[in-house]
Amino acid sequence: MTRNPPRQIKLGAFIMATGHHISAWRHRDAEARAGHDIAHYRDLAITTERGKFDLVFIADVVFPLKSGPP
Repeated sequence: MTRNPPRQIKLGAFIMATGHHISAWRHRDAEARAGHDIAHYRDLAITTERGKFDLVFIADVVFPLKSGPP
């Protein structure tokens, strides 16, 4: 009889700048520039690593740096 290796769950975090709740940006402790600050995402990734997560997903978006056409 062969033994099956122990099964493990893989944990992943999908990170959004101010959280997943529609009003999270309004919380008094929310980071106002979270979506524009790579250090904010780095800190969230470090936190997930401490929590033993296997991956972090950050969706990329198109963000105009100036108003108007390029």
